[in-house]
Amino acid sequence: MYARTTTFAGDPAKLDEIVAFMSGEAWPALQSMEGCTGASLIVARDSGKCIATSSWANLDALAESGKRVQPLRERGSEILGSAAPDVQEWEALDNSREKAAALRQAGQGETGIEFTDVEEFELAFAHLHVPELV
Repeated sequence: MYARTTTFAGDPAKLDEIVAFMSGEAWPALQSMEGCTGASLIVARDSGKCIATSSWANLDALAESGKRVQPLRERGSEILGSAAPDVQEWEALDNSREKAAALRQAGQGETGIEFTDVEEFELAFAHLHVPELV
């Protein structure tokens, strides 16, 4: 799985507008893009910070969608009265497997922690419904 996070920092009074935009415009647009497997939006009402995350079935879908989501980002910035958002792209577990094993090994030696089990899971359902207050 691949993901893109877009972090905005804007006017806290505009968060309800950005939620409406996400559910009414951005999410339908994302759903129409090939390879989209889900999306979420979290907001911090006190600071005006919000993070939109979209997930993609493969690297090609992530790359192709990058071209098409720019107008959505621009509209989000406009709604929130914010500067350009910070955009990060994240890759699948495959690229972190060896690093994670090395960190576990080092941590085990330094702290004496014993890892009894390590499992990998596949994302099987990605449309997120996060409670309003987390």
